[in-house]
Amino acid sequence: RMSMALEQSAESVIITDLDGRIDYVNETFVRNTGYAREAVIGRNVNLLRSQRTPASTFTGLWATLERGEPWRGEFVNRRRDGSEYIDYATITPIRQPDGRITHYLAVQENITERKQLIQELEQHRHHLEDMVAQRTAELRIIGQYQISAGDQRSQRSLQRLRVATPAPRLHQHREQQALELERELRASGANEIVLYGAYSRILAATSRSVTDASGSDAAFR
Repeated sequence: RMSMALEQSAESVIITDLDGRIDYVNETFVRNTGYAREAVIGRNVNLLRSQRTPASTFTGLWATLERGEPWRGEFVNRRRDGSEYIDYATITPIRQPDGRITHYLAVQENITERKQLIQELEQHRHHLEDMVAQRTAELRIIGQYQISAGDQRSQRSLQRLRVATPAPRLHQHREQQALELERELRASGANEIVLYGAYSRILAATSRSVTDASGSDAAFR
């Protein structure tokens, strides 16, 4: 039953002696690596090693196993045809009834596609972040331009009002009031419409005062 379970496992199963020589591999190992059983039995498991697995990984692996503890980690392994794949491995010491460790059992899952998917998702996330940052910068520039354009329109509107304002001495007091009101409204962040309306009301009051004082429009000449 145990043999059938190992043989039908969806993960690669390898049993080695204490020196790493292979005693058993299952059918999934054969499919994943391209090696026939008879080609690997008795050989060191290092035949799967690529140059992309850090040496520190193997140092930590053997130190953990020699303490009698299970080890978990990733290998970049090499198939018989030279192509590489990534295995997530769990390696456990096998103890005899007397407590002696005689073999190691490795169960390895091919996670190559999963790692590639994670990398693609990460690249996509960075791409989206760059797009959001770029769009935010563009909107900030557009907003600054609109504010600047609005200020220019306000200045032109107020200038037209000043040009149209009567010049007689009777208007000077009203004009001073309008300028003071303009400064207060600008300080409070009032927009162009509010400024225009306030200025218009001051001018209307000025016109009424002039008309009342002169009885005619001659005062505007």
